[in-house]
Amino acid sequence: MSISIAELGEVALSLTQGLATPDRYRSLLAAVQRVVPCDAIAILRCDGDVLVPVAWSGLVPEVAGMRLHAADHPRLAAILASATGSARPRPVRFPASSTLPDPWDGLMEVDPHACGRVHACMGCALVVDQRTIGVLSVDAVEP
Repeated sequence: MSISIAELGEVALSLTQGLATPDRYRSLLAAVQRVVPCDAIAILRCDGDVLVPVAWSGLVPEVAGMRLHAADHPRLAAILASATGSARPRPVRFPASSTLPDPWDGLMEVDPHACGRVHACMGCALVVDQRTIGVLSVDAVEP
């Protein structure tokens, strides 16, 4: 998949708009969804060793209030680890053959009963001033 400069510009603009935080999150999610086809996307904020969903699309309402311990979610742990010791963390793409459980299994609106089913997943650590502040995760039912 190739991403154009214009598409990257849209993502950057979504971050700089003078919007309230919830609107900025929605704008960022929409911009990423235009570039990366997916069924679900989420921004999770680091709160100590816990990840807290702050914005999402394509996930069931029960995601609100969830607190995900990275130690209990190997894919999230791998995404967070990608930022450790790296000046520029890279996105982590999990192969369709990955046996690691996905934190959104059974929580995707498009197929809420898909537990343990392999689907496409990738994510990236969100880093500011060399400090990991969260995770962006992107999922699709079909790879």
